[in-house]
Amino acid sequence: MIQLSRSMAVFAVCLFVVLASLHRCTPGSAGIAFATEQAEEEKTGGTRTQARDEIILESHGTGGGTLVFSPDGKTLITGGHGKGVFSTGVVKLWNVATWKERETLKMQSLSLCSLAISPDGNKMATGGGHPIPTGATPGGVILWDLMAGKQQERFSEGSPIYSVAFSFDGKTLAGGGYKILILWDVGTQKVRARLKVPRPTIKAVAFSPDNKLLATGGSQGRESDRRDEGVVQLWDVATGKELAVLEGHRYYVNTLTFSPDGKTLAVGGGGQKHPELKLWDVANKKERVSLQGHNEWINAVAFSPDGKILASAGQDQTVKLWDVETGREGVTFRGHTSAVLSVAFSPDGRTLASATNETVRIRRLSK
Repeated sequence: MIQLSRSMAVFAVCLFVVLASLHRCTPGSAGIAFATEQAEEEKTGGTRTQARDEIILESHGTGGGTLVFSPDGKTLITGGHGKGVFSTGVVKLWNVATWKERETLKMQSLSLCSLAISPDGNKMATGGGHPIPTGATPGGVILWDLMAGKQQERFSEGSPIYSVAFSFDGKTLAGGGYKILILWDVGTQKVRARLKVPRPTIKAVAFSPDNKLLATGGSQGRESDRRDEGVVQLWDVATGKELAVLEGHRYYVNTLTFSPDGKTLAVGGGGQKHPELKLWDVANKKERVSLQGHNEWINAVAFSPDGKILASAGQDQTVKLWDVETGREGVTFRGHTSAVLSVAFSPDGRTLASATNETVRIRRLSK
């Protein structure tokens, strides 16, 4: 009996580690440290090194892989897991003026894969799954009232929800997972539509700024096999019909986002030693440019508020800034010691935040 219990314990731990890596449900952060370090900046035509002041939010859990700024720029929201192998999701709200932790929100019985904040800053959605196999529903979405700091509604699903996004008018919430793509009405908190998903796994969802299109990205297979062929789809939000499939992603798609004017879709993913980062023309559904520079797959992308710069976060521990018009690589930020899982610009475009499983780094950007 003792041997059996140990075996079961080892199996459970191994299973969790595998599931966590496959789902890329990455953890939260806490604590603060200030550092002035040598941040290497690589520019086209040469390399230079200069001192750069950074703010580092140190992890107190198992990581801080998800983050987003509030629309007013006053709060940074980071998400992940607390301490412990089977810990559930933790979300932390940071005061940007002081970089002190303002509030901690805990997800009951769900790990955290993704989070999104509504355009008015009053609501937050978190998507995830159960950290260990149980008889309960495997996953779902929690809708939060940020003003009260409380859970408002919970939508249970039969699969972990890997990605969530609010429409720009704040009326619709989208969530994607394994064979799942759902649109919820935020006002009534009811399901608006369950879209028919011909491809198995959706890892990224994003609305266009005019609220007419929904872009989804993922893979043809269930597991996070880097050999899987990636897939990007465009959907009509009003009818729920698939409008187009953007062909050409040879490997898993992790992330995507529309430019502020809605004319460009940035898509990132790839396989081991085969990063893929592409800019698509939304109107004609054609690839505009493939951005070359990362050494490993892409985990996150974000446009600057003016749409002129694209930030990409990679498995190669770097964050890169790209000129959207020319497709040229501008600056490479180094300093992270593990894969960079998330990246975000502040609403004024002057601050860039990036997160790994260990730290969140805040960089002041010079104009």
